[in-house]
Order: sequence, then C-alpha cells, then structure tokens
Amino acid sequence: LNSLGVFVQDTWAVTPNLSLNLGLRLDTVDVPDSPVFNPAASTRFGRRNDRTIDGQSLLQPRLGFNYTFD
Repeated sequence: LNSLGVFVQDTWAVTPNLSLNLGLRLDTVDVPDSPVFNPAASTRFGRRNDRTIDGQSLLQPRLGFNYTFD
C-alpha cells in the first residue's frame, strides 16, 4: 500500500482575538493487489468485495479557528 498526501494551509488574522485556519488536503492511494472475489459476501451485501480504492483521490477541505479571550 502506497499513499501520497499533500496539504496546504494558511492562517488569516480576522481580528486581534480571532484567527481562521483554512486548508486543503489531497490524498491518493496505490493498492497493488485486489482481494479474491467472494460470491457469498457479494450476495449477502450486494456489493463486490474484489475492488479497491486504487488510483482514487480524496480532496478534503479544512476549516478551523482560534479565539483568545481577554
């Protein structure tokens, strides 16, 4: 299993007490082998079990904040 993740983040000071953290993360996965097909599991759950997330990407936005009380 190989995976690659890239992350970008920035902080914006909205006020002296409030800051926003904005980011974006991209993950890609390389799965070298597929599981053996199991017809009983496929019948039971209605989905094939021999597929993987190989080559798929996941884009995840990030949002956070920090507030300090005086």
